[in-house]
Order: sequence, then C-alpha cells, then structure tokens
Amino acid sequence: MEIQRLNYSQKDMDEITKRQTKLPDSVKSCEEDIRTISRFVWSHPELGSEEHECSAKIVEILKRHQFSVKENYEGMKTAFLASRGEGRPIVALLAEYDALPIGHGCGHNLIGAWGAGVGMALAKSRFNGTIMVVGTPAEEGHGSYASSKVRLAPKLKEIGVDSVWGVHPQGQWKIGGGMLAATRYSFVFKGKDAHAAASPHLGLNALDAAVNFYTGYRMMRTLVKRDKDVIMSAIIKDGGTSVNTIPGRAEVWLDLRANDSDYVRELLPRIFNVAKSAAAMAGCEAEYKEMMPMLESFKRWPALEEILYSHATEYVQPVVSGTQAWLEFPVASSDMCNISQILPTAQLGMKIGREDIPGHSEEWRDAAGTPEAEEALLSSVAIAHDAILDYASRQSHSSL
Repeated sequence: MEIQRLNYSQKDMDEITKRQTKLPDSVKSCEEDIRTISRFVWSHPELGSEEHECSAKIVEILKRHQFSVKENYEGMKTAFLASRGEGRPIVALLAEYDALPIGHGCGHNLIGAWGAGVGMALAKSRFNGTIMVVGTPAEEGHGSYASSKVRLAPKLKEIGVDSVWGVHPQGQWKIGGGMLAATRYSFVFKGKDAHAAASPHLGLNALDAAVNFYTGYRMMRTLVKRDKDVIMSAIIKDGGTSVNTIPGRAEVWLDLRANDSDYVRELLPRIFNVAKSAAAMAGCEAEYKEMMPMLESFKRWPALEEILYSHATEYVQPVVSGTQAWLEFPVASSDMCNISQILPTAQLGMKIGREDIPGHSEEWRDAAGTPEAEEALLSSVAIAHDAILDYASRQSHSSL
C-alpha cells in the first residue's frame, strides 16, 4: 500500500509530532526496530487469526533483544508470550497486529510496535522485574482466535501478572475512558427453496424470516433502558443467490453493545425470542450461535491512570485525563476490557490524526502508516516506559 500524506491542520500536526521532552536513550536505542515493526505490519495487513507474517516479524525482533518467546501461545498459532527478566512486578504489554479488510484502518500496526517497543526499551533500562510482551491476535473479532484477550485474561492472572498496559491510536492524547460491553451473533433462518413463478407454493421464504427478524431487532431499540448506552446494529449477510428463487436460507449478523455487561446478557433471551417468532411467521426455523466471546465493559484503575497521565503530560500536550475521559460517551468495545475486569489495566490514547478521525476508515488507515504516526508512536513508547518504571518503583514501597 502506498503511504498517503496527512492533510491536517498545523495544530493537529504539532500535537501529533512535537515532544516536550527528549526520548530516553533506552527508547532511542530501539527506535529502528520500533519503526521496522510498524512499517512491516502496516504494509502486510493480515486479518485476525491469520497474522502469521506480522506475528513472526515481531517475534523475530524480540528474540534479537534476548526475549524468551513462547509461540503458538494458548493454542493460538499467531499468539505469543515474550518475556525477559525475573521477579516482581510482572508487567504485561499488549501487542495487536490484526488488520481490517481495508488494511490497518484501526492502526494495530502501531499497537504491535508499541508493545514490543516498550518491552525492548524497559529491557535496555534494566527494569527490575519481569517484562512480558503479549501477542494478542484478532482484536477485531475475526476468525478462530477472535477476541483472543478473552481467552488470555485468566492465563495472565494465573501466571501472576501484576499490571497490564496498552495503547490505541485515535484523534487525541488520552488516558483511559469507558468502553462498551459487546457480543456478536449469527442467526441462520432455514426454509425451502422453490421457483418463484413455477412453484412458489412449495417454498418457505427464509429471507422473509430474516427481514422479519432484522426489523424486530431494530424495533427493540425503542424498548431498552436509556441509561445503558445500548447500540444495536445488524446486517443481512445472506439473502439468497437467485432473484427468481425463493431462498431457503438467509442469515443475519448482529452486534449488541451496552455500558453494562449484565444488561447485554439480559437482552439476549429477548432477541432469541424475536428470532424464533420471525422464523415462525414465515414457516421457517431459526438457529443462532455466538460469533465471538462476550466482551465486558472496561473497569477503571485510577492509580495506574494517574501515573500514565503524569508522564504523558511530560511529553505531549494536550492530554485528556482519565477523569475527563470517563465522562465521555463510550463508543467502542475491546477484548482488553476482559483483562481490566480481573487485572489492573491502563491504556494510553495515541494521537495520530484529527480529533474526529473516523474509526475503521481509509483515513485512519492512511494516518497509521505515516512518518508522523511513527513520531507519535515513539512518544507513546517513551510515555509508557517512564510510567512503568515509576510504577515499579512505587510497587517496591507500597501496593497500588
């Protein structure tokens, strides 16, 4: 893919690229490898569960930095656990590298480079503890390893991780913020194929059942609790293949999100009943299955956010504090939330574009591959590097 030049205001460009403090020597010494990872992953977009080249590249570089790497981690071929050091605290750095069909329209190339970069920089600083870089496939929910952090969360707790750190590119420098619980289902409606002109009386129209369900599901939006930030979206994935044939199969995919995981679970039986009713109206049958593990809402860990904020403001301005961020309306979901429910977790928002840059867009993809984004990446590595050293120092005196 060809790198596009950014067309942003000077204010945005300054906020993306300017640093108030020089990069630590430990970060500078890893700069070439950090840039290499970001560029390689961006130019080799792979969908979730298929990130073989990208995960291999990150692993190769981590091994050169004397990290011990467990590949095929937890039975996932594109997951890995890289570690270096010993003792406590044990800090986990999350690396993502899956793309969207349009390429890296969510900037996961930067997340993969950040996770590895912070790990390498901490190792150069002789971090007193254990550094873990966790390769987490399929954050976008694609393939057999969809939302892999749901599977990895209890494992990280089991092996004694003390804190988890992540980053995500966006339109602002920001600390934390709420995220929505989410689930995704496939609903398959089964009827009977028939010729629309010669034998319509022999058919059972599965598309009619799917449309009934789609309409009923969308109408539920008026009957949900207003304080739960419910988002209900759906597509008709399969509506038949021939216009002159009554389709005997149709399929609907839906996403359901809310700021309360329990409320998502509460709504599901109602949705299943809508599907059964929609199928019955058309004389069809309905089957449904979960397409990805349930994503929880984000649990806030203020002590970690305060440390991250204090170091972010040393490098970049302006930075939205955790307190401010949690007042904003949540608009995204992530499997990182499942980790936050059981382990202290902090996330840095990395500015790579204008404040209202649209998610999962070609503009975001283009912004994630620019030299300007690499400068923001290096700032983000330095911020996390300093914050984690500070955290480790505090851990040696008290418990966060």
